Amino acid sequence: MTRKPRNAKTPKTKGGSGTPQVKLPTYAVDASTALTVYDSYSGEEWTSDVVYDISSENYSLRKAHYGIAGEDTITGFWVKKEITDDTLVTTNLITTKSTSPYGSGKYYVERMVFDLDPARIQALRAGSNRFSINSADAVARSEARALSAGEAFNYYVQPAAKYLPTNFPAGGESDRSYTNIKGGSLGGYPYSTNAADGEWFRTYEGGKFFGKNWYLNPFGNNLL
Repeated sequence: MTRKPRNAKTPKTKGGSGTPQVKLPTYAVDASTALTVYDSYSGEEWTSDVVYDISSENYSLRKAHYGIAGEDTITGFWVKKEITDDTLVTTNLITTKSTSPYGSGKYYVERMVFDLDPARIQALRAGSNRFSINSADAVARSEARALSAGEAFNYYVQPAAKYLPTNFPAGGESDRSYTNIKGGSLGGYPYSTNAADGEWFRTYEGGKFFGKNWYLNPFGNNLL
């Protein structure tokens, strides 16, 4: 039976320059027509354009089935998925205490863009607005987090060989990464510090996903 998504509650977050704000969308979502993806392993259901928070059933289901690293340090959790037949965008915002595994800061924001195969999605939907998608590789992914060393960004795409369909945007046929952290590494992994790689992500799909300061208001506008 299809579960009705709960309305996300407006969190009590502190303002401040350079700090992400959870500004919930003011538009109404028609759950009867919006596409919904579900995880057949955990039971999570995500209706397009709805922001789910830490009080939602999805959070409880994910925590019970997969576990959530550092759950005792998480103070806020919001997820929004935007879904069409050929694209899935997931945006996450987690607020934490300073001992968080996501970095010695107070927030972690992530956005992933998945390039879906329309024919496969149509088959999964089978005439309905629900379909299962348990795994996928991001075409592009961006993260922002508060670190003790300052604000950090890193970006990468998955190898084109792993992906269907293969209609990557220009310049996206190979792994790319970028960080502005001095030394070019994050979490022990090397990243490019070439500004051209950073520009690729900034301008990806016209800049609508990872433009400057994308993470400061991650839920306010629909991207698809």
